[in-house]
Amino acid sequence: MDKQDKAMKIISGTFDCEEYWRGEDLAKLPFVKDNQAKSVVTAMDELLFVFADRVRGQDIVITYYQMDKEHVGYLNDIGFCFRPRGMMHRMEALESKEGKNISRLLLESPLLFDIKRENSAEMEYCPFAIEDNTWAVCEKFGLDFHGPDFHVVRKVNSKAYSAYINQELNLFHDFSIVRSSKELQAKGGEYLETSAFLIKDIYGVSGKGNLLVSSPKILGNIVRYLSQQERKGKRVEFIVEPFLEKEQDFSCQFYIDLHGNTEILSVQEIRNKNFAYEGTYAAKEKLLELLEQKGYFEIIRKTAKKLYDDGYFGHVCIDSMVLRNGKIIPVVEINARRSMSLMKYRVDQYLARYRLNCSFTYYSLSFHHNVEFGKILEKMQKSELLYKPGKEGGILPLSANSLMINQKIQQKEMGEKYVKGRFYVAVVYQNDKQHKELKKEFTEFLKKNLFCII
Repeated sequence: MDKQDKAMKIISGTFDCEEYWRGEDLAKLPFVKDNQAKSVVTAMDELLFVFADRVRGQDIVITYYQMDKEHVGYLNDIGFCFRPRGMMHRMEALESKEGKNISRLLLESPLLFDIKRENSAEMEYCPFAIEDNTWAVCEKFGLDFHGPDFHVVRKVNSKAYSAYINQELNLFHDFSIVRSSKELQAKGGEYLETSAFLIKDIYGVSGKGNLLVSSPKILGNIVRYLSQQERKGKRVEFIVEPFLEKEQDFSCQFYIDLHGNTEILSVQEIRNKNFAYEGTYAAKEKLLELLEQKGYFEIIRKTAKKLYDDGYFGHVCIDSMVLRNGKIIPVVEINARRSMSLMKYRVDQYLARYRLNCSFTYYSLSFHHNVEFGKILEKMQKSELLYKPGKEGGILPLSANSLMINQKIQQKEMGEKYVKGRFYVAVVYQNDKQHKELKKEFTEFLKKNLFCII
């Protein structure tokens, strides 16, 4: 639920906000540094256009990089009306901005002063997630903002908080919190006597910050890695829990208002194929009926009340799962912010007027030719793949920068090496058969245009 009043909305966000919540004093799990992947995540803020009021068209979406003009033109044409403003116009300035979230950049930039001079309307700040400088930005530039304190946001987004919620509500959740490499060695050894287990970074983001440990050798390597960081003064704090055989991932999006009232917005299924993310879909009736039978939504409301009692209000996305034995794990992780699944819900709302469905997905691609997004749109149009209102289905491109950003950063090297990108799309369809055909056609289209699907 987003406020729909006369105030103009200023929309911005940092998609790896967990990195700024966790603090520099915490030790990290082993990871492979990937600068290209980091650039893609930074560029994902362009997806925030879905939160703009389409009817008024006056809301401003501020992104790290300037949004692609052809992409914005297409989105405006199909009914997503908003005004884009980029923090970065030249790649040469990139180095001075690295390592700063969007609220820090806004605090240092005159951009919001410029926007206020250009517009006389009252302005409401609507961030993807509350950051350390969110309140400072609003105070400096006189923006209206309704949100909890940063320390509350940091607390409730911790996986430790999610684990304790399970404990308080008497839900099934076997977990331990380890606060040293020695504790991890001991507790991990206990788990390995019966099964593999997971180590979770308390501020890890989906797909990053979780490690599956299936042998004493793997455990030993991780313990040594963490002990090295301890010697440098880093603090160890991780959750360890048994590895559960899951059947289905899903999430629930809801909104807690200033008075503690909760509105459940949607339930979205997350589907995987061969252990890889395949897409996000509106939950089918069968799943919703199961959740009703198991009292899932009552648990969601109890969780919302606990969040509110602890000082949080605003958007929340709860990650949940169904196990292979039919048991539901209601609270796997709490994301006290807007979410990717909420974006999917916003696209659902847009398509509802046309009585169409969509899946929300992305294609991880690599390429070494020069890509112009306008040309991609033209070719999609000629191939009758591009979604336009009035069509019974098609591909709705949701991002451009996340696909092309590494090409822009490494322009001089194009043709010599491959770069990586991520193309977010909504596959718009009437029925499952059409959906399957569209995905197949789009995959062939990408290959034909020299993209390698990773």
